[in-house]
Amino acid sequence: MPDAKKPSFDKIKSHPYASIFLVFSIYLIITIIFSSLFPWLSKHILPNTSLGIYNKDFWINLLINLNASLIDFIFFGIALFIFQRRNERKTLIEETKNSLSDISKYNDVTLNLKKVGLIRRLNEQKCHTITMHRLNISGSGVEMRDVKLIDSDLTGLESESIYFNTVYFEKCNLKSSNFQRSKLRNLTMLDCTLKNVNFSHSNLKGAIFKECRLMGAKFNNCNLQSAILSGSNLERVDFEGANLNFCNLKSAININATELCKAATLNYIVLDPIVELQVRSLRGDVKFSR
Repeated sequence: MPDAKKPSFDKIKSHPYASIFLVFSIYLIITIIFSSLFPWLSKHILPNTSLGIYNKDFWINLLINLNASLIDFIFFGIALFIFQRRNERKTLIEETKNSLSDISKYNDVTLNLKKVGLIRRLNEQKCHTITMHRLNISGSGVEMRDVKLIDSDLTGLESESIYFNTVYFEKCNLKSSNFQRSKLRNLTMLDCTLKNVNFSHSNLKGAIFKECRLMGAKFNNCNLQSAILSGSNLERVDFEGANLNFCNLKSAININATELCKAATLNYIVLDPIVELQVRSLRGDVKFSR
């Protein structure tokens, strides 16, 4: 049992604030004891004991000052603790980002799993902004789950054949990225730049792309069933062979109806009235909700 407790005790002793906490604890205990016992001391000892300025009034003033300094000690101690914790967090974030940068471009499944772990660790430190060009996290067996990125620049991200689950991007730059043959569940992209991104042969069922810039993106042979692309720029987007059943393209701009009709299925797709009329004239097999 003593051996089991030793590592925890050693960890406490090695903490940078251990000595300060020890001094404060002794100071606190002594002050509280003498302040609590002062009525008894002032009645039985101090009235009959005096040496120079060391009389009853001196000890009263001293205890008052000691208690006041305790408040200062606590206040500045808390401020110092918060400042130190903030510096420790900042240092940890920088070290994690540097570790990610050192291995960012190597394409190895083990390393790619480690990269995803580093990104999750950054999220745990409340860091959601990363600038990392041509980051490679590709590979079957690589999974990114419960990740949130905001105002990040991941230009040229390589994430082919991976599994996303509950990943959130907001105001991120992902242009020229590669998501081919990936399964992207509960994917949310808001106000992101996705120019020339390749989603070919990926499963994007229920994915959300709101107000995104998707110029030149490739969705050929994708499963986009029930996906939301409302308000996005769909200029030169390739939908050939895609499943667009129940897909929502309401308020999307620069839709080319001819290219849209190259999708494998378009049943119950949600479109603006003008685009819907164009699709009806080009594809008589499409079912629309009444």
